[in-house]
Amino acid sequence: MTSKHTGFSAVVTGGNSGIGRATATKLIAEGARVLIVDVQSEPTWTDAHLRYCQADVAAEGSPADIITCAIDHFGQLDFLINNAGMVGGSDVAHMTDDVWDRISGR
Repeated sequence: MTSKHTGFSAVVTGGNSGIGRATATKLIAEGARVLIVDVQSEPTWTDAHLRYCQADVAAEGSPADIITCAIDHFGQLDFLINNAGMVGGSDVAHMTDDVWDRISGR
């Protein structure tokens, strides 16, 4: 039986936990090879079809590095799931300038 995503490769940002991990897990279950990208230095989970890239997707140059990493591991890239997010820890009225600058890309 051929699975839905057999032969495909994907990048899932924020894939070390939460919705990103669930997305990566589903893709792997459907036959895909997955590169998860997260700011944590080590993956929190493993699978034979999983590769890990530690990166801050907001950092300059990271998008190109992530794509290069996927191509190096899989030889192709079929899906990109941009799931990474940031927790600011407060509402806008109480947000620090540093958090605001990070969210707004300054």
